[in-house]
Amino acid sequence: MDLHSPLRLKRIRDMADNNLSRLTRKELLELLVKISEENDALHQRVQELEKKLSDRTISLSNAGSIAEAALKMNDVFEAAQKSADDYLYNVRILGNKYLTLCEKRYNEADEIRKQAEEDARRMKEDTRNEIDARYNAIETKLKYVYDDYLELQKILGKMKDDHAL
Repeated sequence: MDLHSPLRLKRIRDMADNNLSRLTRKELLELLVKISEENDALHQRVQELEKKLSDRTISLSNAGSIAEAALKMNDVFEAAQKSADDYLYNVRILGNKYLTLCEKRYNEADEIRKQAEEDARRMKEDTRNEIDARYNAIETKLKYVYDDYLELQKILGKMKDDHAL
């Protein structure tokens, strides 16, 4: 029977109102049994509450341990984050160094390419000029040879005419 049931509370009030001396022996024994049951129930309830209190104390103790562990984990995470940040910083620095080096090498290669193109253009132009000069020289020589040939033809033609006469 529940300790705080309305029927039980009514009986307790009724008993308090009545004088215990008026109760019969059977009623007194029933009252004693009920009080004993109630006492056992209350002892059991006290034990349950003490266990809960102990569990809560353990929980609070564990919470302290958990809080300490969490703080230690925070330290571990902070150290890991710092290591990761340092690593990324070093990667960025190395990346920037290699990027700068690559840009330098690219610019050097571009300058070499431009110089090679300029040299090739100049060589081509020089070659073209030399070919033109040789062609002109050959053409001039051929013109002299042709003019000499024509002159020789005239001379031979006059000699032939002079001989034929």
